[in-house]
Amino acid sequence: MKALVIGCGSIGRRHISNLLKLGVEVYAYDKDLPLLERTLKEFNIKTSDFRSEHIRMDAWVLAMPPNYHYSFMKECLEHGYHCFVEKPISDKLEGLEKLVDDYEKAKLTLMVGYQLRLNERIRELRDIVKSNEYGKLLSVQANYGYYLPYWHKYEDYHKLYTGHKNEGGGACLDASHEIDYVSWIVGSPVNDLKSMASKISNLDIDVEDTVDIILKFENDIQANIHLDIINKQYTRKCDFIFEDKTLHWEWRDENEYYYEMYKFVECIETGKKPPCDGKSAIETLKLCLKILNR
Repeated sequence: MKALVIGCGSIGRRHISNLLKLGVEVYAYDKDLPLLERTLKEFNIKTSDFRSEHIRMDAWVLAMPPNYHYSFMKECLEHGYHCFVEKPISDKLEGLEKLVDDYEKAKLTLMVGYQLRLNERIRELRDIVKSNEYGKLLSVQANYGYYLPYWHKYEDYHKLYTGHKNEGGGACLDASHEIDYVSWIVGSPVNDLKSMASKISNLDIDVEDTVDIILKFENDIQANIHLDIINKQYTRKCDFIFEDKTLHWEWRDENEYYYEMYKFVECIETGKKPPCDGKSAIETLKLCLKILNR
């Protein structure tokens, strides 16, 4: 299997590493030529222009800012390749539903990088909710925060797309894992939403750095989600309040990034449904855009 990773930032290089561990023949591309050269040397791999047909790929892995996702997913489909795209699936909804339908009609895998769905404890919690082992789930309280300049200490935070609205950045979209996994665990549509998204720090960014969200689901479960990119103490945790018990989850590195590439390859080879497919990712994006009043 051949895969082209487009985007050689930190997440792109992580995907390259994991795909190589899975025995995939990996190529890389980035418009930043010095970064591309360093990546090729680091992993001892070759490059390929993403529009080139002389090296036929099986899949593209898209690891660029969200404002580019739609056009690259569309081009990937036109080539007839399977596609893995980082979260969020895009920064806007226009054309997405038709594009996802076209992937299904073409019988091509389209997987979106909400890797916390592969976290073992998150999956256990989802099973517990379905089983009513501790009675009905009543409420969820999720919290994510980490100071943006600490994300990549080797890199100026001004260069990260997270700080730029026109690239699809901001705390809500870039930290949308909590919105995704909470909705996935609850397993019910949202029928009421209240939110406040603000820039309250002195970070040199043009997007919200703090978001507080209240979701009410059709099955009467209520969720409170806090997201920020200003907390200098890394925080990713959640409380699940059942009728009979409260369960607490905190993130520990369980190598979900490796497993999501494993699942991507498996889905291509077997035709299985991805852990997060395009339609599911669109629902998460719709929530994010409602939270941001877009």
